[in-house]
Amino acid sequence: QSDDNRRTLQLVKEALERLKNGSYGLCASCQEEVQGRRLEAVPWARHCIECQEKDEQGLL
Repeated sequence: QSDDNRRTLQLVKEALERLKNGSYGLCASCQEEVQGRRLEAVPWARHCIECQEKDEQGLL
C-alpha cells in the first residue's frame, strides 16, 4: 500500500504541475480535452478515456 500511496502522490504532484503550466485537463497524447466526469473521478488523469484505453493495451 505504501507504494500505491507514493504513486498516487506523484500523480497528484504531476497534475498540480499541469495546472500551473496550463495543460491540466488536456490529454497528454491527443491534446483533446479530458472529459469532466473523468477528472471528477480521477483528478490526476493524464489521458482522455480513449487514449487511456490505448495506453492500457500498450498502443501508446
